[in-house]
Amino acid sequence: MPSNWDPLGSLGKALVALSWLVVVLYIAPVFVAVWLSWPPSTSPPFSLAWVLAWSIGQAVLSASLATLTGWPLGVLAGFYDSKLARIAVVASLAPFMSPVVAAAIGLRILYGEGGLVSSHLGFTRLLAEGWTGVVTLHSYFNIGFAAAMTAAAAAATERSVVEQVELMGLRGPRLWLRALLPLTFRGALQAWGIAFLYSFASAAPLLVAGAAYRYYTLEAWLYSLYYGFPGVPGLQGLAAVLALVELGLAVLFSAIIMYLLARGVPSPLAARGHGMLRLRGPYRVLAAIYTVLVIVYLYAPLLGIGWEAMGASLSELEKLSSMGPGLGGAVINSLAYAGFTVVLSLVLGLVVARGGSPLLRLSR
Repeated sequence: MPSNWDPLGSLGKALVALSWLVVVLYIAPVFVAVWLSWPPSTSPPFSLAWVLAWSIGQAVLSASLATLTGWPLGVLAGFYDSKLARIAVVASLAPFMSPVVAAAIGLRILYGEGGLVSSHLGFTRLLAEGWTGVVTLHSYFNIGFAAAMTAAAAAATERSVVEQVELMGLRGPRLWLRALLPLTFRGALQAWGIAFLYSFASAAPLLVAGAAYRYYTLEAWLYSLYYGFPGVPGLQGLAAVLALVELGLAVLFSAIIMYLLARGVPSPLAARGHGMLRLRGPYRVLAAIYTVLVIVYLYAPLLGIGWEAMGASLSELEKLSSMGPGLGGAVINSLAYAGFTVVLSLVLGLVVARGGSPLLRLSR
């Protein structure tokens, strides 16, 4: 097959042009804002070096915790004949898609000061306060995503590969370390990369008690500078400059992640090795306990919100639901935004798969 073969033809060229147009439209406002506010008339009210170091460090830790928690669940769901694990992977996507405010409220209801759990187990306040609360909130969202990505990689491994693993006589930890984890490493790396970018560019620390201002990420500071100091001249212009810094770092990190993924060796794909392995003896019990614990951890904050909502005033809810577009309008708007995002992601994904990304060509 010729190296310049393009299955999309003219459509592929049109998609590339559309992709570049989208990129320009998305990033142009940042450059315009910097141009209008340059040079900054004031310095940041924080140590930029510390904020950048913390933003990157907590993103690494949050992504690592989410991946290490969700990865085994994905392996169990993909390689093993475990209905419980497969149900857990599907169920774990609901917390992944929950609003960040809802998750923050749920964690605070359970583990915050006077929470349902922390009032009995004081050490659990670490899950809702300070820097540990920031890491908990960020990692919480991406556990289900990591499980889904690794489960897909495991389920797509060719049957002959799984059969060869069984013939090698690998069991227990050796089976995981020498076969199952390496076969799903690329899916785990993809999940880690998305979780890292999410955590790095997140303003969620604004919702964590005890995080202000020392444990604010760069994104949280951008919100604070733009909305929180209306009487301080120059800070809104400074926010534009810092937004450009964050954008540049996000592009750099995305390029590194794409480079690593392109250099990685994917597992053989034939989608025939799903659920071939069997859990035996104590491993079956341990797998069930781990799966249940993950689901309980993910759904406990959502159940906490439900418990708290039982005391809500229906009249106040009715008043709030009539504001703006109303409840029905808000649902329609959310579906419209989600649909637009999916379509846009598919367009950009087709361009990258087509080979339109110079980063992919550079990595080959």
